[in-house]
Amino acid sequence: MDNSLEHVSLPHVSHIDASRPFVWLAKGWQDLKYNPMASMAYGILFAAAGLVVLMFAGDNASLFAAALSGFMLLGPLLAVGLYELSRLHSNGMHGTFDESLGALSRNSSALVRFGGILAIFMVVWERLSAAILGSFGGHAPRITDMTYQGFLVSDQPNLLLSYLVVGGVLALVVFSISAISVPMMMDRQVSASQAMSTSLRAVITNPIPMLIWAGLIVAMIMVGYATYLLGLIVTLPLVGHASWHAYKDLTS
Repeated sequence: MDNSLEHVSLPHVSHIDASRPFVWLAKGWQDLKYNPMASMAYGILFAAAGLVVLMFAGDNASLFAAALSGFMLLGPLLAVGLYELSRLHSNGMHGTFDESLGALSRNSSALVRFGGILAIFMVVWERLSAAILGSFGGHAPRITDMTYQGFLVSDQPNLLLSYLVVGGVLALVVFSISAISVPMMMDRQVSASQAMSTSLRAVITNPIPMLIWAGLIVAMIMVGYATYLLGLIVTLPLVGHASWHAYKDLTS
């Protein structure tokens, strides 16, 4: 670990009201309107990545789960530029797309370590997903089998339920350690472990608001996919900008 980071004091985690996630979205929307071109550029990149996920997975639920989890896990890192645009806006400055990319070089060693940790989670989920879904008669189910209607008519509902439970627990763990980690690493020059521990404390301190926030993130991603990825051009930059305000609201 970088010795220069060992003595960085961790921020105080604030208690927040359950309505704060909606305030973060409102502030994120203001950031998006303040830098529409740069923000939407990230949205286009996210939508293109989502298209790759769909093309790679087809109707195979196991491949789709692996590809989508990778996309979701890397999301906080890919949104570094959006955090930078929000930071600049809070200081009354506009930022271009190129300028926002400069944030990647800020505390890059911690970001790389954090990316490695997320990659480990991605591999673990891919292996678990393949093991559970591979139990469906020796072949992976289709995505349509994983819908609510497919669940009701499935001849192996317990297997489907176990898949959802395992995925949900893993997603909760990843969300807890990553909710505010990347903007904190970028803003405060802390280590990956320090950022993750602070993020975990923020979630434990504010379980209801953070569960609401997690639900809003999932809902906006689903809206993006339901609109043939076009919605991602707006919803994912909005989530990125709002995540910056979540970080600022939760720490002091």
